[in-house]
Amino acid sequence: MRKGVDFIRYFLLAFAATAPAVGSFVIYNPLSNTLAQRVREFATLRTLGASRTQIVRSVLLEGFALGVLASAARRWPRA
Repeated sequence: MRKGVDFIRYFLLAFAATAPAVGSFVIYNPLSNTLAQRVREFATLRTLGASRTQIVRSVLLEGFALGVLASAARRWPRA
């Protein structure tokens, strides 16, 4: 019985160890696609006087806001 419980525990620990890597890939991929599609917009902002720091900050803020909204929507109670 103890060996069976240990096997399940190690299996779940292995799954828990790979979950953050998979989750980060799932988040990284759409965000990188969005950034690739908006390169021209960023170039226009740079032409109009935005600094590189401002653009990076806006991208990070957008990613953070998207994560917070997605997390809130996921936790929202369903009727």
